[in-house]
Amino acid sequence: GGTGAGAAGGAAGTAPAAAAGAATSCIAAGQTEIAWGFKQSFRSYITGSIAKGSWEMQGATYDGSQFHWKGTSGTADPGTKTGDIKADGTVRFTGHKGILDLKVSNPEITVNGNQGTLIASVVSNTMEGTPVDYGRVEFGQLTFTSLNLTDSAVNGTANVALTAKGSQAFADFYAPGTELDPITVSATLTGSKTACGTPTAAGGGGTTGGAAATPPATGGAAGTPAAAAAADASGATSGGQSGSGNVTFKNGAGAAPAGASTGTLANTGVSVAQFMGMSAALLAAAGACLFLTSRHPNA
Repeated sequence: GGTGAGAAGGAAGTAPAAAAGAATSCIAAGQTEIAWGFKQSFRSYITGSIAKGSWEMQGATYDGSQFHWKGTSGTADPGTKTGDIKADGTVRFTGHKGILDLKVSNPEITVNGNQGTLIASVVSNTMEGTPVDYGRVEFGQLTFTSLNLTDSAVNGTANVALTAKGSQAFADFYAPGTELDPITVSATLTGSKTACGTPTAAGGGGTTGGAAATPPATGGAAGTPAAAAAADASGATSGGQSGSGNVTFKNGAGAAPAGASTGTLANTGVSVAQFMGMSAALLAAAGACLFLTSRHPNA
């Protein structure tokens, strides 16, 4: 069984000058393929005893370690070692009785020398189970460990580091900079000269039900009590630290409400501002405990 492909909404972003290419010096791609496993520990977590989830594909396949997307769109310029290779299909991860729901569609890889970007359409749930459509997201920063770009083909393998936008679209499951599984890209080139392609990344935030949604703050999923407590009382984010079993807080003394005293509290010697900061920390800690029960600390 499968699920519908994720929306590729969002305004087109600005492409790097070298990758965009103003001249018709690129060669059109024929058959394309992108192979990627996301993160091995994440796949294990999805099917494990905590998430009790699964994944399904539409227009993509799985070989036991990598998902494969294929397509017929893209361009490459052997002279400048740049390119933009696209593929089609959707992979959807679900778990925690549907609360965890991550859909990644239509991946695209830009190449600029030994660097690149992984772009995809992403829809994922908040911790309350509300889907957020992030549109086209620059999901990962690529560093190619091997790349062969000729007049007839593109073949490369790259390390993938999660971007800040990718972390948000991943519901803050991992911190920005987290190393994901390596990714491979391949394409046959037709020999026909064409205008160089433009990456389809969008810079906007996600949408929920058509309304603009604020992406989760780094370190806490959107809508969690931890994030709400910190935002309301201290102006700082808090929550579970991605990829670990630790909880970190950034507690600042929030501004006192209008008309409130800023002196010390009776019999304590603690200022109102300090008391508010400590209260925010306690509320955030309670929320973080709830948040961490739905996450695997070592995924």
